[in-house]
Amino acid sequence: MTYDIRNDVKNPFVIFGYDSPEFFCDREMETKRLTNAATNGRNVVLASIRRLGKSVLVKHVQNIMQSKNEIVPVYIDIMPTTDLASFTRVFAKSIFEQSATLTMKSFVAIKSLLTRITPSLTIDSTTNLPSIELKISDDDEALSTIDDVFRYIKSVKKHFYICIDEFQQISEYPEKNVEAVLRSHIQSSSNANFVFSGSKKHLLISMFSDAGRPFYQSSDFFELQKINEKKYIDFIIKQFRKGKQTISDKEAKSILSKTRTHTYYVQFLCNRLFEQRLKTIKAEDIETTLNNIINGNESIYHSYRSLLTNHQWQLLRAIAGEDSIKEPTSGEFIRKYQLSSTSTVSQALKSLLDKELIYTQKGSYFVSDVFFSAWLKKL
Repeated sequence: MTYDIRNDVKNPFVIFGYDSPEFFCDREMETKRLTNAATNGRNVVLASIRRLGKSVLVKHVQNIMQSKNEIVPVYIDIMPTTDLASFTRVFAKSIFEQSATLTMKSFVAIKSLLTRITPSLTIDSTTNLPSIELKISDDDEALSTIDDVFRYIKSVKKHFYICIDEFQQISEYPEKNVEAVLRSHIQSSSNANFVFSGSKKHLLISMFSDAGRPFYQSSDFFELQKINEKKYIDFIIKQFRKGKQTISDKEAKSILSKTRTHTYYVQFLCNRLFEQRLKTIKAEDIETTLNNIINGNESIYHSYRSLLTNHQWQLLRAIAGEDSIKEPTSGEFIRKYQLSSTSTVSQALKSLLDKELIYTQKGSYFVSDVFFSAWLKKL
């Protein structure tokens, strides 16, 4: 959370993580849907493009349910994991650390549950809080530890609400039995509900809709959309008012337009505007602040160029030039931006999608980073 050193007023536009309901915009329908699924024993697949607020939504739901003493909330990000062993370390560590206050007594109890490995208790260098470290050297130790963790979950006399973020990552592990192992344990965990969230919708759909895969039709599918424009405008005006700053409906709407109502970029731009303590936020203030953000990232944007072929770079610029494009292989689009052949554009398109520099939504292609897209458009 950011503070103003002059009057100690919090910057209400949170960029990373979840703070409290006070700084959370809308998502009432989504919150109700996730809460209803949990209270009725259903697991959920939550998909959306990156930085739209999946994890913050889940943490908001967990906060509400935890305040009613209904759940043990656990959030697990498995994006950094590459195989079964690394998944198990992250999974076990998150479950143990987030479900109980780590003391020597609780650590001894957890240690006694683990049949194949011996954990160590350390102090996290960032938080200065106790932390569990687990060394897992092979698949047998990993599978045994997963068994132990689910046995621990069943032993706790409370209901777990567990979010595994970037869940599609497990489909890329070299081990081919991970989905089946997890499905078996999850199915038998009567005191736990799961949210499987991720940003690669096509992989999640395949995992949960393919009849030949373990998670077939095991969860509700929920694709997160952008926040309602009117509600976001009201939220922006209200939050600026906390700093005794005024912004009109028109300028708030302009912020949403310039950021595609994409949560992270809305919050980031508003955060930078709020810190300036402008009495009235005008169109030129928004434009200047946006340009400052873009100019501050120029070295990063230039580095992308060296990672791409000329065809990929030209296609990326062309998509940014259109804001979005439905048919990037059409003759009209190719001629307008002097791109190469249809087959070359198709190959470049696939590469940009794989690198997650672009994404598709409702049949259109967009540059993933809104600020990068605005920079490309100016070239």
